[in-house]
Amino acid sequence: KMLLLSPTVGKIEKMKAISKILTRVKVHKYTNNFCCLLIKNGRIFLLENVITGFLKEVSRMNDEVDVELSSAYELQKNEIDKLKNIISKKVGGKKITLFTNIDKTLLGGMIIKIGSKMIDNSLKTKLNNLQIVMKGEN
Repeated sequence: KMLLLSPTVGKIEKMKAISKILTRVKVHKYTNNFCCLLIKNGRIFLLENVITGFLKEVSRMNDEVDVELSSAYELQKNEIDKLKNIISKKVGGKKITLFTNIDKTLLGGMIIKIGSKMIDNSLKTKLNNLQIVMKGEN
């Protein structure tokens, strides 16, 4: 990454290096050519965004949904499976790819992000909301 983003390394050297690396790991020639084209046009800094966009499009075409789950503690496999089934039913039976994160500050409950939607059922948020309501009563 440092080699590709370095302004002191010329485009030709970058193209030779990336081509050699990609050939060694046996990527398709179109992928190799595409990366060299990004370098040639001075757009290699966009490669991470291109990869992310490509993977999102593949997921969309395969009817997959990415779900981010933040919980106060690590969930057991059966809890994760049950949660995946419930979310899958709610999003029309699509395959769920679940990314879990442990956030001890939540105290309890969980936060689920599905695309641009967020379901916050954490104890931390409930306590914050209760505190705001109680301050309003004074």
